[in-house]
Amino acid sequence: EERFRYDYRRAELTEWLPRLHALAEQVDEVHVLFNNCCGAAAVQAAETMTGLLSARSAPSSSR
Repeated sequence: EERFRYDYRRAELTEWLPRLHALAEQVDEVHVLFNNCCGAAAVQAAETMTGLLSARSAPSSSR
């Protein structure tokens, strides 16, 4: 049960972005599953990942 208690740090999830974006270029859909299901850890990781992916996908504004 301890292995399901892991709480991903934002920096760890950020490291996944290049691979996820590379996969997304090759397929129609990419699904990311978090198996750290004790408490709300998986939900929090998914919310963080959603934010990271959204931020990277958003067009950057130039000033």
